Amino acid sequence: MESILRIARETSFLEQISTMYQLGLEMEILGRFSNHAGFDGVMIGNKHSRFHLEFTYRHGESAPRSNSKDNLLVFYVPNPLEWEKTVRRMSDAGFIQKDAINPYWNENGITFEDLEGYRIVISKESWDR
Repeated sequence: MESILRIARETSFLEQISTMYQLGLEMEILGRFSNHAGFDGVMIGNKHSRFHLEFTYRHGESAPRSNSKDNLLVFYVPNPLEWEKTVRRMSDAGFIQKDAINPYWNENGITFEDLEGYRIVISKESWDR
């Protein structure tokens, strides 16, 4: 199956969250919508990637925080210089470095948390399977 993956989640902080992810992961806005059936949204990614992220805000509602410290988006960045740049960008964008609950990620990368408790791992490993 050939497809594009969209990972979508609701947020109470649409502009702040979408900006954090854009800056930290070096992504761009691919699209946005406003007041579509009571929702605003932003899709970010890279034009040539097979995935993108969507953040939505439902008017008049508060989105829940992450309910698990093991809800992870994992990005494999095996090039040491690119890995260091990405880690720096994540901190500069406002992500907070956290210890992972799975020790594998502490040994092979750095885990960051956004302002709603969702976590992103920047792994030093490559995925070549």
